[in-house]
Amino acid sequence: MMENKKSKAFLIVISALVAFGVWLYVDSAKGIKVTTYANDIPVEFVGENTILADRGLMLLTGSTDTTVTLRLRAERTVIARLDTKKVRIRVDLSSVTAVGKQSLGYRVIYPEGISSNEVTVEYASTTSITVNIGELYKKSVEIRCERTGNLPEGYLAGEVSFAPETLEIRGQQADIERISYAKVVLDIDNATETVVKNLPFALYDYNDQLVEDEDIHAMSDFIQVTMPIQVIKELPLNVSFEESPGSSLSNVNYSITPESITVSGNPSILESVDSLLLGSISLAELDNSATYHYTITLPDGCANLSGVSTATVVVAFKDISNFNVTTTNIGVENGPEDRIASILTGEMTVTLRGTTEDLATITPDKVRVVGDLTDVSSADGSYTVPATVYVNTDRDVGVLGTYQIQVTISQTADNPEDDTTE
Repeated sequence: MMENKKSKAFLIVISALVAFGVWLYVDSAKGIKVTTYANDIPVEFVGENTILADRGLMLLTGSTDTTVTLRLRAERTVIARLDTKKVRIRVDLSSVTAVGKQSLGYRVIYPEGISSNEVTVEYASTTSITVNIGELYKKSVEIRCERTGNLPEGYLAGEVSFAPETLEIRGQQADIERISYAKVVLDIDNATETVVKNLPFALYDYNDQLVEDEDIHAMSDFIQVTMPIQVIKELPLNVSFEESPGSSLSNVNYSITPESITVSGNPSILESVDSLLLGSISLAELDNSATYHYTITLPDGCANLSGVSTATVVVAFKDISNFNVTTTNIGVENGPEDRIASILTGEMTVTLRGTTEDLATITPDKVRVVGDLTDVSSADGSYTVPATVYVNTDRDVGVLGTYQIQVTISQTADNPEDDTTE
């Protein structure tokens, strides 16, 4: 038993000594520095498309192909956090003011969380970057669009638009002068509404041959292409008729030429449009027949695919006549309560309108003329007042024209036998 207790005590002491030794080693390792390599770091250039371009200068072929290899030294804990794949080399071009080959210094950019004060560059494959600066030329070329795919039946592709409207390219004069246009490819297959896409582009020469040249720099990475998609719809042409007694639509023949047109437009607009209204025709003002010409008005944003801009409407009554009737059935309304209204008009001829058959049923006793005394109800004297003609019939007969009668208003009747006040 005693030997077991001594053995356990010995193991405890040894473990404590080992732990203490490890602690001493870790503590002393905080100041130990080690090295690592960042290989083939690509060079980044700052100010190429801004400061350098504003000065009419550009980087020429090969200047952006340089890479740098670095041997870095730092404390072990720093190296453990340093991702060498995220180390960057940056060259500032703001000091460049002339063409030709030049050697420029660079700056090492470390990943986030690593300070340049914590790392030492022990070795660099090069201490400067040689750049070849040339004169910059600019040119704007047109943009063309190649469309692929098929639209559903009843839809029409509108005119394409681009943003930017033209593409600016930069480079050496000999390179950019051979560029004729930039082309994008837009897929509109089964599109039923306006298509808007940011698309890559390719450059082509004047022989329609593709040009792939890394020394030509475009000022846009993508081109926004907008292609309106419109619906095609055939719309009948209509007119509205204002009917009145004796002038009903059932007694009219009419024709519209053309009967319809084909239009295109935004689906959201045309989906609620079923016809196009040319205008309104008052049948009471139509004597027998007439021809009307109208300009076809389209909904906003729509196009007339038929190419016909005017329409002709021919209207004719099937059977229409005017018939004069003389009546003595004349009265007044809205007269004064404290005065006497005497009617001076003994008889009146009125003109009626309707079909021959309907007019044949009208006799003078079915026609009554009533004068309106509203405007003279508080006055004395003789006046001409407006009158309304009533026809007592269930036939389609109307009255043409306006009528008036003459009355005298007084405190007492001038001629009691002729008093017809109502």
